[in-house]
Amino acid sequence: MAPRNQDVNCESPVAPPSSGGRRNFVAHLSMDEGSARDDDGARLPDRIGDGADGRASSRSGFLLHFVRSSGPPQIVTLCLLLALALGSTVGVVPAVVEDRYARLRHGYDGEPCLEVAREERPHECLLGNEDAQNAAAMGNFVSNALTFATSSLMGSISDENGRRGIMLLGIFLSLLAPLNLVLMQLFDSVDPFFYYGCHALSGLVSWMAVALSALSDVMPPMWRAPSFGLVFAGFSMGLALSPILAVFLSHLGVSTLAFGILVAGFIFACVSLPETLSPKASEQAKLKRLAERPHMNTQMEVIQYNLMRPAKELLILNRNKLFRLLSALAFFSGCVSSADHTLFIYYVEENFGFNDKDIAILFFIIGITGIFVQAVVLKPFTGLLGERRVVIVAFLVGSLHNYLYGVAKAKSTFFMTA
Repeated sequence: MAPRNQDVNCESPVAPPSSGGRRNFVAHLSMDEGSARDDDGARLPDRIGDGADGRASSRSGFLLHFVRSSGPPQIVTLCLLLALALGSTVGVVPAVVEDRYARLRHGYDGEPCLEVAREERPHECLLGNEDAQNAAAMGNFVSNALTFATSSLMGSISDENGRRGIMLLGIFLSLLAPLNLVLMQLFDSVDPFFYYGCHALSGLVSWMAVALSALSDVMPPMWRAPSFGLVFAGFSMGLALSPILAVFLSHLGVSTLAFGILVAGFIFACVSLPETLSPKASEQAKLKRLAERPHMNTQMEVIQYNLMRPAKELLILNRNKLFRLLSALAFFSGCVSSADHTLFIYYVEENFGFNDKDIAILFFIIGITGIFVQAVVLKPFTGLLGERRVVIVAFLVGSLHNYLYGVAKAKSTFFMTA
């Protein structure tokens, strides 16, 4: 669960405010209908003019407020750096891991597996690819399970103690898998298990969810949706451009560059990322938790309470029908997207002969279309159909998208489907 912005009061037809004067939403976003305030404490206006002039003024006002705010520019920069680092190695990991498993587990000693023509690829490489897919699937399962188990707890902790520390922890954990990817290519004895283990460990903290809540701390309600859009647009831009690096650099070179980008991002966050949660909101969250905390007489009761706290935090998912439906939608969508992200590259590299150039083109298409949808299509489409129908259309399009992946017979189908 994402952290909840807490120093605001709200009313909503979707869900009534809680006793603490706030509303909680399932999914990644902290979407309380409270109002941010400017530096002088004055309430920001809910409307800025009418008509074309008002819309232009609102857009310029949003951009100025976003750029001048403490936190949002740094978060967008971090998302861009993270996408550049992770996207640049998206095609490198399957190639490196498949070859390593073929050598460690199946006695292969020839040239790198993906440099052999697909029709001539030895059986050891096929077995290595299967091992790599199994390891990737298990690593992502553990990572997603950890995220599910800890996200609500991390959100609650960030509500009380601030967003910055949780975000720094999440970014630090994201450094470990790329470091192991570099070590795996420098030393022949390094097992891919350490890479996937570190990737799974990063699921302890979903720093992106906390980052979106940090945006909600400082952005007024009318500008939160475009703020989230800017974050995802930055991520899509990094994802679109980064795989091109693998076309010009060796696998070791691009892996080292990706790790360097993440280290630079972590240093940038340590130096310039501010705390967005106000002391007042933090104090309110602590008082509310203390008021809800049962009376405990022994140290064992305290330990049991702390161990059960993540499970109790998850009870928000069963609050009402809306939350249960949103949770189910997020679950099914997450299952499919996780499988796509985990196994897709292994599948196309092994069965369709995708190389670094093909992957770069594919992710460029995915990134550009993602930016276009976020910036141009989503808002008018939502206004035309409404949020409920947009969700239905999104699931229908996603079903068609994955069906075409399954029946594809040529590379061109993947490019058109992306």
